[in-house]
Amino acid sequence: MNRTHSPLRTTIGALVLGLAATAQAAPLTNGDFSAGLSGWTTAGDAIVGQGTLFSELNIGNTPRLLLGTASSLYEDDFPAAIGHYNLSGQDTVAAGLALESSLNLAGGALDDADNGNFVMEGSSASQTFNVQAGDTLSFDWQLFTREGAGGLNLGDSAWLVLTTASGTQLTKLGDTASLSLLDVGQGWNASSLGTQSITFAQAGSVSLAWAIGDVNDYVSTSLLSIGNVSVTAVPEPGSVALLLAGLSIAGVAARRRSRA
Repeated sequence: MNRTHSPLRTTIGALVLGLAATAQAAPLTNGDFSAGLSGWTTAGDAIVGQGTLFSELNIGNTPRLLLGTASSLYEDDFPAAIGHYNLSGQDTVAAGLALESSLNLAGGALDDADNGNFVMEGSSASQTFNVQAGDTLSFDWQLFTREGAGGLNLGDSAWLVLTTASGTQLTKLGDTASLSLLDVGQGWNASSLGTQSITFAQAGSVSLAWAIGDVNDYVSTSLLSIGNVSVTAVPEPGSVALLLAGLSIAGVAARRRSRA
């Protein structure tokens, strides 16, 4: 006996597949960094990299956003040459105004003045996109540093900055003085791989940014590594209701066929 597909079943199947695709769609561009820095706005020393950097630091085999504190103009890591640990050939930007401006923050917002900590220079990356209520942003991060190699660790720091309709939230991911760091050789230490996730309470435009900064000096390079950035979308309530209705109709049709 030849089987035939009813128009109703075909329509419902297309509806289910379409809603599933909508539920997984992410309104974020190039979150896996497979297209380099496309879709991202950067300030200072920023690249997408993988594998071994500077012939001495292995960051893994998948593309990662890398933000650094090394100047391209000065000798940050003597006896290494000028710019040796600069990633991109672009100089870092000064803190106090320029770095904060790239993050939609007021000048000095990254400083911890109460504890005598001031950011001197750094780099950032950002992207603006739209989300729906219930969408979840996630990413992983890791901090690499040469701070402490000469016995002095002033706490180079990394931040997440998230701007929504409710305002701007600044979150310190960690610093080289307080994180538990593992010696990975050649004068480098690394934090463990951390994961961050945020669920949005309301729909709207979101500005996502990260930054890293030299704290209280201009020496000893630190790097912030970011990867696997994604926004997991949820279907709108109306779409869910439509999907359930479609599945119900499909179930009724299947029962009728079995009785026949």
